[in-house]
Amino acid sequence: MWVAAREGARVWWLYAVVEAALVIAVPLVRALVARAAPNLVPVGPAPFVSPTFTFFCLVGLPLAGATLGALEATALAALRGPGVAARAWRAGALVTLCLAFALNALLEGEVAASVAASVPLALSLVALLRGGAEHEPKGLSRLAASMPVVLLLVGLPIVAQPRRYLAVGAVLAFGAGVLLAVWFLAALAARFGPRRVPRGRAVEFAFVALAAAGLVLAARWVDPAKIRTRRDSPSVRGTERRPNVVLVTLDTVRADHLSLCGYGRDTSPFLKEWAARDATVYTQAYSTSNWTVPTHASLFTGQSPRVHGARMRRDSETPMPIRTRSTTLAEMLAGSGYETFGVIANSVSLVPALGFDRGFSEYDVLTVSGLLAPGGRPYLLRDAVRRSLLSFAEPSRRWAAFAHAGEVVAAALARLDARAGRDRPFFLFLNFMDAHVPYVPPELFANRFPGRVTGFSWSRFPGDDFSRGRNEGAFPGELVSHLVSQYDGAIAYLDDQLRSFVESLRDRGLYEDTLIVVTADHGEAFGEHGFLGHRKTLYQEMLHVPLIVKYPYARTGAVVDDVVSQIDVLPTVADVIGREAPAGTEGLSLRAARAPDRCIIAEGNYADGAAGPRADEPSEVALIRGSLKTITQADGTMLSFDLAQDPGERCDRERDLRLAETWGDLRRSYIRSGRGRGHEAPVSDPEVLGRLRSLGYLR
Repeated sequence: MWVAAREGARVWWLYAVVEAALVIAVPLVRALVARAAPNLVPVGPAPFVSPTFTFFCLVGLPLAGATLGALEATALAALRGPGVAARAWRAGALVTLCLAFALNALLEGEVAASVAASVPLALSLVALLRGGAEHEPKGLSRLAASMPVVLLLVGLPIVAQPRRYLAVGAVLAFGAGVLLAVWFLAALAARFGPRRVPRGRAVEFAFVALAAAGLVLAARWVDPAKIRTRRDSPSVRGTERRPNVVLVTLDTVRADHLSLCGYGRDTSPFLKEWAARDATVYTQAYSTSNWTVPTHASLFTGQSPRVHGARMRRDSETPMPIRTRSTTLAEMLAGSGYETFGVIANSVSLVPALGFDRGFSEYDVLTVSGLLAPGGRPYLLRDAVRRSLLSFAEPSRRWAAFAHAGEVVAAALARLDARAGRDRPFFLFLNFMDAHVPYVPPELFANRFPGRVTGFSWSRFPGDDFSRGRNEGAFPGELVSHLVSQYDGAIAYLDDQLRSFVESLRDRGLYEDTLIVVTADHGEAFGEHGFLGHRKTLYQEMLHVPLIVKYPYARTGAVVDDVVSQIDVLPTVADVIGREAPAGTEGLSLRAARAPDRCIIAEGNYADGAAGPRADEPSEVALIRGSLKTITQADGTMLSFDLAQDPGERCDRERDLRLAETWGDLRRSYIRSGRGRGHEAPVSDPEVLGRLRSLGYLR
């Protein structure tokens, strides 16, 4: 039993070393490749690698291997009788390791990784059946003897992930490279047998200690802040001094949950105070869709999803990036002499692979940091260890998926301080995710409003899939009360951090001559119309968003009740800095006079298998003109509401045929506006798709 436990520890320790080396090296290699060939590999946010957790895995996984080895010793000894060779125990440990890897990958929905594990599993089974005592390696050779299987176990799942941005030949070449490395290491292990390596265990122990120490130290050097995406500044089109620009998006914040907009709970005392003193509030602002990618793309381009193209097609759940022909806000400002910075908490959707970093000289996608920060490859066993440990952690750590607002503000101020003394104006984009699922504000704000359920667990969520969030009946009142209390607490926390950020701008002398736009990308449902979450409907809880604008040198607050859209943000910035909006901009400056009959449009897209021309048409379209609103589905079904009389959209109002025909013409005109524009290549990076899938955006 001791021999079996020892060999199990060796095999699992070797796996832990290879796995840790991969996790530490991949972000560094991807960053280097991106600098040399930016179009080859889409670089996403760099994961946080905890040296403490790395050390824990280097100790914990060998202990698990030793335990399993000891447990399997009884069964294996019964099959082969006494005198089982160490080689057989090693092969048995490799079989156990491969089975654990495949099971973990399968439970996480990583089918390709699970299937790829069958190759090293087969090799391990062959070694187990052929196990013998002849030519038993000693010292370091005992570790090297397991290396081929371990390398295949870790390497093949990476090769098996679909990557459309790489040609088939490149994928095959990469796979061949992995196999060649395995063959080379196997040959090296055979060459340096027991005659060439000391037989004593001192050399092996020294190697184990040095390798572990080296990986732990290397983990400390993988700082995501040093691996952020940087681009060369575009050519400057003018050097005259213009106002600074700050765009803030409060991800998933619906307007009617702000006390600024009349909500019963005091969720936004700062915004209310700020708006009364210095800012303009647009009470009827609407998003262009019901999830992050198309709405942020509209904020960045001044275009509808039909035109900028960053949306989901109905024939698949593959997201499309912003069309290259659409000029982004950062590109416009960089071309006008601005320094451009982005600090983003949404590490799932606002990633470079979707085109959101275009025009930014620095685009920092923050990730959750800390001892148990999630990794980017859920099929690795270290992520299984992390998930097990998280079950004992506090809720705010257990469910945290994004960097908190305080981290975003600190990173943004650090960027501003680093450019102190420069004469060029700046554009700063900030994205906050605290009001997004899983709603985990700091404890002070988590307990601010009544309704919190002690011991609430997302893993036991009714229906176990928040992404669908559909219930034909009513959701349990206790559940909704808990979710709303945490959502409102998160908004209050955001409001507090916005106060800190604005005051910091004042302290640095950057407030007066800065245009500040605070808005949201979309809202969130809490049981209204039978839904939870977002990306499901086009009702008011999904589309009505806050929009607060502080114009340079503003001295009084104002309230504007006109219907406006997210596509109006870019032309407003262009108007304030004194330049024309880029060609193709559909929005209007918020400072310009608006026609009373202007129609605002939003769309929703849900995968339904539609193919052909219909695949590029939206699943449903909402049109808002004044207080009238219609929602028309792809099959022609139309709902109509008068928001002045029915703000909850509960009663489908009667409409005359002439009005219905007018709405139909507007919808058809909107759909035609996106035809003939072509498509960018869909995003295929498995890590990007995996993050989208983890939050329910993809099945």
